[in-house]
Amino acid sequence: MIRINLTLCFVFFCSGLHAASLQQALTLDENNQKRSVASQERIGQLDDERKSMLQEYLQLQHRIALLHTDNKQLQTRIESQARSQKVLQQQLAEIEVTRLGILPLLEQMHRTLNDFVSRDLPFLPQERQVRLQRLAENMDRPEASDGERYRQLLEAYQVELEYGRNIEVYQGILESGAEDQQRSVNFFRLARIGLYYLTLDEAEAAVWDSENNQWKALDDEQRTELVQAMRIARNEAVPDFIRLPLASPQDATKASL
Repeated sequence: MIRINLTLCFVFFCSGLHAASLQQALTLDENNQKRSVASQERIGQLDDERKSMLQEYLQLQHRIALLHTDNKQLQTRIESQARSQKVLQQQLAEIEVTRLGILPLLEQMHRTLNDFVSRDLPFLPQERQVRLQRLAENMDRPEASDGERYRQLLEAYQVELEYGRNIEVYQGILESGAEDQQRSVNFFRLARIGLYYLTLDEAEAAVWDSENNQWKALDDEQRTELVQAMRIARNEAVPDFIRLPLASPQDATKASL
């Protein structure tokens, strides 16, 4: 009876040991699984970090490549601007040299025009003097460009050139010295080879004597010719040959209108 009990006790003891070992094994296996999961998670986390670092590295490389390209383009642009600046400086130097040559030319053109008008027939004196005065003022304005001065000079020359190509009748004041002797008359300009006046009542007429710088009276026949010439200039009569003395104090010369 005692032997049986000891056997049972041994069996129960061995069973307890086996159960304890099994429990330890299960616990160890569970711990191993947890460590395996943790390791796997760590590996996954490291992999994500590696991928993130790789992506950041690739982006950084891309930015470096873009910066390198931008720097190269910027360098090319700087070199191009440096060349353009050099060319511009050369052009400015040439312009300054040209300007130094233009200024005397403009001044000479202005003096020549003034001298020409002063020696020309005295027609439209106020209009022409106003034009010359404006030119003089523009020549003296510091802010006026050489191009503007040149343009106005050419316009003035063109106007004076046209006077030699046409005929004209206009009303103006006949300067006779004393102010109370000034009177309104009709002037007839035959291009720039003859200047005449006819009083409003057509009773008196004269031609400008360029040699003596004075008016020379016309006779009745010449006055009649002048009346006809004025009608032609006003398109009131068909063009025809007329006989009028010209600016020089010579014999009457036939003119065609």
